[in-house]
Amino acid sequence: MADIHDQADAMGYSTDASTSGDLNQAEKLCAMCNEAASKVCSKCRSIQYCSKSCQKVDWPVHKLLCKKFATLGERPNPLTKRAIWFPVSKDEPQWVWLPYVENEDDGDIPMFEAFRDKETGFSHMQFVERCKILQRDLKCKLVVGSGDSMHLLPNRGILATTQGLAPIPWRGSVIVYGELGASEDTSKLVDINMTDFKHIVEWFSAYKHTICLLELFYMSNNPPG
Repeated sequence: MADIHDQADAMGYSTDASTSGDLNQAEKLCAMCNEAASKVCSKCRSIQYCSKSCQKVDWPVHKLLCKKFATLGERPNPLTKRAIWFPVSKDEPQWVWLPYVENEDDGDIPMFEAFRDKETGFSHMQFVERCKILQRDLKCKLVVGSGDSMHLLPNRGILATTQGLAPIPWRGSVIVYGELGASEDTSKLVDINMTDFKHIVEWFSAYKHTICLLELFYMSNNPPG
């Protein structure tokens, strides 16, 4: 096994956080702790750390989408924002360009047609605004869209990304995007990045909801076969 120096070099470790091209300049803290950040991943340039040690701890999750983030390509048109899609039948999530419509009365309206399940769509929306582990607010609100039918297939991407730690079996396709604004009427969609991916994986891993109990009840009363 390579030592920390070699491992960090393999991960694409840079020594200057000020050169990152996608980071919110207001974010000055390490993604893994509350120390001041001074390093940035040289591949995706969208997550920063205080040390090689913190980057090494994050690497098992970060490596899943780092290269895909760096190679996503240019924005196809101005009315798209970068989002994360967890297809139900694939083991890895994907960076995608989520189209939206600007509306003066209702704020930005995302267009989910290419990513949602035909049965239920993204009928259940949840909002993540704070990292409970680090006890700090996120730079934007992360919106998690999912279906609410227990008849949908389990989401393989979330299962693989959380290494089986998600306490409920997420079902159907799931999409995560960024939003600013105090209410739905004033919301503006924003790009999310690898720092947001790290936060959402932690949220999936710790998420608890009464639907878990409902699913167990359903399965106990509807055994396979």
